[in-house]
Amino acid sequence: MTRRHHLAHAETRRQAAKAIEAGTRGMATREAQAYDAFLQVLMRQGDISREAAAKVYGVYKKHRVLNTRGVYSSGVISVKHGGFLEKDVILRALAEAGR
Repeated sequence: MTRRHHLAHAETRRQAAKAIEAGTRGMATREAQAYDAFLQVLMRQGDISREAAAKVYGVYKKHRVLNTRGVYSSGVISVKHGGFLEKDVILRALAEAGR
């Protein structure tokens, strides 16, 4: 491999690394926005604080009732059944988190 070819290859690798970094940053941003949006839904539906919503999120994650397949592409977290967004269910999950 000639020096010139080696330098061109190194530049291509740097460009690829920058593209990957930008893509990863975008994925992390979408994940954070999806998490915040889901906490807002829990806060509104359950009439609870942000800290309580984070605990409910943990319980839901533990019991695998969250659908996170679209987090990186569309930035959305949903539940597998709408019943998990009812106030009494959210409050039961919060009670479980307190144990």
